[in-house]
Amino acid sequence: MAAQTVRVLRNRRAQYVQRQGPAQQVLAVHQVGAVRQAAAGAGLPPAAGPTGWDRSGPSTLPVTSLAAPFRPFELIETPEAQEIHSTASRQLRRAGDFLSAARYMVRHHPKAGPTTLRLAAAVASRMHRSQHGHVPFNVPATVRELGLSRRTVLTHARYLRELGLIVWVEHGSKRNVLRTRHGSDWQPGHGYRGTATLYAPVAPPAWDHAQGHRIRGHGYRARLISYTQAGRRRAVTAAQRSARTAKQASGRCTPSVVGTSAPSRLQVVERAKKNTSRTRKARPAHPAVRVTPAECHQAITLTQQLQREVWWLYDAWSRRTAYALRPLIRA
Repeated sequence: MAAQTVRVLRNRRAQYVQRQGPAQQVLAVHQVGAVRQAAAGAGLPPAAGPTGWDRSGPSTLPVTSLAAPFRPFELIETPEAQEIHSTASRQLRRAGDFLSAARYMVRHHPKAGPTTLRLAAAVASRMHRSQHGHVPFNVPATVRELGLSRRTVLTHARYLRELGLIVWVEHGSKRNVLRTRHGSDWQPGHGYRGTATLYAPVAPPAWDHAQGHRIRGHGYRARLISYTQAGRRRAVTAAQRSARTAKQASGRCTPSVVGTSAPSRLQVVERAKKNTSRTRKARPAHPAVRVTPAECHQAITLTQQLQREVWWLYDAWSRRTAYALRPLIRA
């Protein structure tokens, strides 16, 4: 009877430990010692149970069963790791992904909070202006937009850098960028313009791991290639929630679901056919404008000069912009 009782206790303990996490398994191993002593007193052999432990040795677990979890997030405080060429975070182009990453990562900083998320939303609102998602960080404009002090804006920008959400693309300074661009052709009449600060919104590896993303590569050029099972379920749930929200916001259905309330104005003509033909006006013929190679080169040169003056044109294609501005250039 005693042997049967000990055997039942051993099986229940093994089943309980299998359902626990690694930390609870370590504690449970020491508690199994009492069951072993009872089994030895009853004359039962220390056979290997379903948990795979070595009953003849010390109370330890195999290394494979204690797989190390994902390492906790550590703040990125070194300036070298906050640069675009040395960051561990990957590039982001969509504002929604950046805001999702910011809402998740803000909990990992002891001083970040709602103000940090407000600054992240201001950064996300400017991502569509650049092909690569780079954001010019204008401190005075951000201060006026958020109604915060200059020191507060700079402090929470540092929090975003420490969380791995934004990285430096170009450091702003008081150096005259126009003098640098014109080089030896610079003249005092060209004026003065300081170097703008450029940030790149990025996705930290901790957020990718939490979302179940499978990443190929490392650093800024890493790419999302697939999802884990849990990440796929999370993505499907988020897409369904977004679809429901968009449907509730519109509040409109197709006529196949809800009948139209207004009477139909369609008139059916049974015998006589209505003449719906009409005479189209001839379009005026525009004379073909021939552009010589010299004029094309001049337009591209003027466009490149314009890109130096207008910051939001710096990433545009010179040839396409010159083609769009050709009527103004010829005038």
